[in-house]
Amino acid sequence: LADPAYLEEIIASGQADIVELARGLICDPELPNKARTGHDDDITKCMRCFACFSNLMVKGHIICALNPETSNELEIQHERKAAKPKKVLIAGGGIAGMQAALTANQRGHSVILCEKTGELGGVLRCEGNVPFKKHLHEYLDLQAKRISETDIEVRLNTAVTPELAESIEPDVIVAALGAHPFVAPVKGIDGPNVIDAETLYRHPERAGKKIVILGGGLVGSELGIYMAGLGHEVTIMEMMPRLNDGGNILQGQSIGIEIDRLGIELALGTKALEVNEKGVIGENSEGSRLYEADTVVTAMGMKANREEADKLRFCAPEFYQIGDCVSAKNITEATRTAYYAAIDMGRY
Repeated sequence: LADPAYLEEIIASGQADIVELARGLICDPELPNKARTGHDDDITKCMRCFACFSNLMVKGHIICALNPETSNELEIQHERKAAKPKKVLIAGGGIAGMQAALTANQRGHSVILCEKTGELGGVLRCEGNVPFKKHLHEYLDLQAKRISETDIEVRLNTAVTPELAESIEPDVIVAALGAHPFVAPVKGIDGPNVIDAETLYRHPERAGKKIVILGGGLVGSELGIYMAGLGHEVTIMEMMPRLNDGGNILQGQSIGIEIDRLGIELALGTKALEVNEKGVIGENSEGSRLYEADTVVTAMGMKANREEADKLRFCAPEFYQIGDCVSAKNITEATRTAYYAAIDMGRY
């Protein structure tokens, strides 16, 4: 429950006298005020990722993937604008880069946001056609809209290089350069029937009927669910004895339910030895066998773009490295590292 029109419909139709919110207010505590004043289009709507309650169950307190102030209200309650406004150059317009740009702008800094592609949103834009990612993409669009309504200078199709930084002469550089896919040295992994997860998300029509996904993290598992929903026969091969939910145990449970419902085969505790034209030869405690596939997908994890970040480290007096280019994790970490890096700017 995060859409004011829907909340109004529930009451107006007589289905309820009172509507109470939980996650909707964790994500955006100003939801009622924004609705009351006609700013429905500025509500950060809960995307139902369950980072909040998973973290409560595991670590004992609630956080929010989209609201970095959740559980830190006392710390930020009396935050003021930066003591010394600075010129800030942000490299990367994904989740972390957009949050850093918005927070730095709100604190009075002059911000230049550069994105090497033609749109803001980062690598997660590849999942734009996935039905169960609808709320995520509403959030990406909202952040891009918020940026467009500020005086943040956005430069698309622009990679930040030391030469560009030298020409801009920023006081602060924020590296939000993301990560790139890790591919294990498996024989045949560069074959014509192999495709990476990002490309398949963008072009699902390239997959054959039978798919083997190498990697059982959130990327591989959710891609498997998406492709199985399109009618493909999917096998997820993972070296570890269980799928990796990235620390979000409730999301992991949801994934398990969907895997069972769609009949996705799991090859857990199985190492990929070779990819050939017939599929993948995998090995586990029971020996090796061929897992037939028309298409093999690499979803073996992400590797932080630390080398690219290091090139910018001494191109400004102040430097921050945030999000996946520190360590490839999740939206929660990207948002929070970005927010607090921007809070730190201009203290001296």
